Amino acid sequence: MQEVEFDYKEHSYYLYNRKLNYKNGFYMEKVSKRVESYVKHLNYGKVFTFETVRFYSKNAARDTITHALKKEMDNNRIIHIRKGLYAKPELSRFGSIPVSPEKVVSAMAREFRANISPSGASALNALGLTTQLPMSVSYISTKRISSFSYSSGEVKIRYSQAFEKAVSCFRGTEKSEKENAILLWISLEYLGKQEAFQKRNALKAIYSGFSEKTRNKFIKSLGRKQSWAESLFK
Repeated sequence: MQEVEFDYKEHSYYLYNRKLNYKNGFYMEKVSKRVESYVKHLNYGKVFTFETVRFYSKNAARDTITHALKKEMDNNRIIHIRKGLYAKPELSRFGSIPVSPEKVVSAMAREFRANISPSGASALNALGLTTQLPMSVSYISTKRISSFSYSSGEVKIRYSQAFEKAVSCFRGTEKSEKENAILLWISLEYLGKQEAFQKRNALKAIYSGFSEKTRNKFIKSLGRKQSWAESLFK
């Protein structure tokens, strides 16, 4: 009978891999529980980012977090909106309630550190200048962010260098005044000179409600393209 020589090297490699697989399995389970706990304590309707989960998971490996998030999606606890963006949808007796574009865009603005505001007729509606709402909501941004579609429909986002410069003029402005000043700027861009003068009284009333400091910043924000609007507020 031939004696089989024991291969210590191969056995050590086997033990090492066994130990490594055990550690990896334990690590993945630990991260999975952290992600599960994070999702469990989220408010329904909350939109969150991959990076937020990674921070909560103490900067765990990306593929491990992706695996844990997929597990949550498979269990219908969360939905995937776009790359790096998820939500814990509100529930009704008929199923999950679609997440509003406003919540999605708000989370994206924080993620990209950008100002993303309603554009077109949506800006007019936000200021009470019209009761009409467009069929699809579009946004204007200070950073280049791709448009995308998810379960609630298409979210159109366009970048504007003029808008980026205008927003920078309102640094240090009180939050509510800044938001209304930005919406007023967007409204002027959308209306154009002729239609803006038709709504002169309503537009001037909003402008007059700003502090003197904000009014000065607003005139500065108009730039060459909308310099015609200065006479609108005189």
